[in-house]
Amino acid sequence: MQPAGARVARATVSRQGGTPLPRRADAQESLDAALRFFDHYGLRANRRAEGTRRWYMSRLKQLVTWLKEQGVERIGEVDRELLEAYKLELIEASDLEVASVNGHIRALKRLFNVMEEFEIVEKNPARYVRRLREEDVIPQTLSDEECLALLGAFDKRTFEGLRNHMLIVTLLATGMRSGEARQLQVGYLDTRDRIIHVPASITKTRRSRDIPYDGAYAAKISYYLRRRAAWLKQAGWSDSPWLFPSLTRGQALSSSGVYHQVVRPAFAEAGVSVDGRKAGPHLLRHTFAHRYLLASRDIRTLQLILGHRSITTTEIYTRLLSDELQHQYDQVRPLAQLLGQGGR
Repeated sequence: MQPAGARVARATVSRQGGTPLPRRADAQESLDAALRFFDHYGLRANRRAEGTRRWYMSRLKQLVTWLKEQGVERIGEVDRELLEAYKLELIEASDLEVASVNGHIRALKRLFNVMEEFEIVEKNPARYVRRLREEDVIPQTLSDEECLALLGAFDKRTFEGLRNHMLIVTLLATGMRSGEARQLQVGYLDTRDRIIHVPASITKTRRSRDIPYDGAYAAKISYYLRRRAAWLKQAGWSDSPWLFPSLTRGQALSSSGVYHQVVRPAFAEAGVSVDGRKAGPHLLRHTFAHRYLLASRDIRTLQLILGHRSITTTEIYTRLLSDELQHQYDQVRPLAQLLGQGGR
């Protein structure tokens, strides 16, 4: 039985505006058409986030360029030997780490899974292309002292300083992805029940979730909202819905704005040395996850707060607890207590 998507792919349905949808027959004839087919049916039709789509397409365009250099014209001409050669070339690239190579392999495997699903290729040449073995990666986090230094990095007397401070607070207090935090609207805040609603439209997984917050955050966000309203009124943008508006048009901050205007200046002003850690918003997300798990040991709730599809992704943070767990075990000493109670 053919996949439902494959039957749709054969139809001559057109997008609004008259542009024809990618067709299976075209995808079989050229690499570029196959890539467009994957973009539509493998990514857009599955409502993949724009950032995820860009991640896949940038890596696959590199693959297509390399295949053309090898004289390949059609997706059906690609075999496992070619993909293994491409993998070797990636490995030998001096500027690519193991994780980066594996990202390229993940992308090409997804491409050929879709090509096989829609019967564009008879046999999946990527099925047995293996990822490289990665050493266990322990997420990097910030210490309490470093967090406090970041929170004190901005001059909160200005609205820009207060906005930047509050964005850092939000990332540390909720574990939100920066792409979610920058697109928050005031209407997503439930100040009565102390919940931030993160709609599916701004999440990476396209699944909505609710993130609770405590009294300390409630007090900070209440003060911030008053200052924000006054600043927007003065700027003439009172109708701006964004929780963290830009200073130019009152629009949502861009991804680069979060990094270059907020996070990187915070690290620089606070004098926090990253020492091999990537000084980006995700470091704050890792820090939240570590602190939450350390306090609660509740991995399932942490998964829901972070918005991970699989709990396996969340379990990486348990590696941060080894020292703390060993300390607790030494304090409890369950076997010693049991043997002591038994008199042996």
